[in-house]
Amino acid sequence: MEIDIYREFTEFDNAVMLSLIRMSELMKDAGEEDYAVVATVYGLLTTPGAGCFFVIKNSNSQDIAYGAFANGVDNTKFRRLTYLAVETKYRGSGLGHKALLTALDAEVDKSKGCSVACPPKLEDFYSKLGFVACQETSGYAGKNEIVMVLPPPLIENPCKLLEGQIITVQIDPESSKAFLKNIKEALKNS
Repeated sequence: MEIDIYREFTEFDNAVMLSLIRMSELMKDAGEEDYAVVATVYGLLTTPGAGCFFVIKNSNSQDIAYGAFANGVDNTKFRRLTYLAVETKYRGSGLGHKALLTALDAEVDKSKGCSVACPPKLEDFYSKLGFVACQETSGYAGKNEIVMVLPPPLIENPCKLLEGQIITVQIDPESSKAFLKNIKEALKNS
C-alpha cells in the first residue's frame, strides 16, 4: 500500500480536491455533514502545522481509504484521527485495517499516541489495532461517539493522554456549503 500525505494546501490541486470530496461523500453516508468534512480538512491544510490529509492506494494506484489527522494542541506530536473513510467495495475485506496501519506508521509518533472519536459500532475495528476506549472524555467526542486512544507502550492510564489535546472545530454550515459548492464548480470548470 502507498500513502500520499498532504500537509498544506497552497494551490488548487484537482486530484487532492477530488479525493477530499470523495471522502466527504463516504463520510456523509456514515452520517457526517459533507460540508463539515471538507471544511475541517481544508482548515487543517490551510493552517500551518494543524494536521494532514491522506489517501491510501493499493498496488494498482486505486484509492482504498482517505483520512485526516489533527495535531495535538499541547503536544503537537500527539495525533487525533479526525476522519477515516474506506471505499465501500473494500469494507469488510481487511484493507481498512491495513490502510489505517499504513497511515499510523507514516504519521503517528508511537511514543506520543493517537486518538479517535467514533461511533460505538466501530469500537471493535479500532480495538483490534490497539486502541483503548476511554470513559471520561468530556468535550472530546460528539454525541453518540466514544473516544479511543492508541497509547504509547508502558503507559498506565492511556486516557490521560487526552488532557490538553481537545481539538474543537466550529463550523458554520452555510459558509461551508458555499465553500463546497465553489470547489465542485471549480472542478467542473477545470
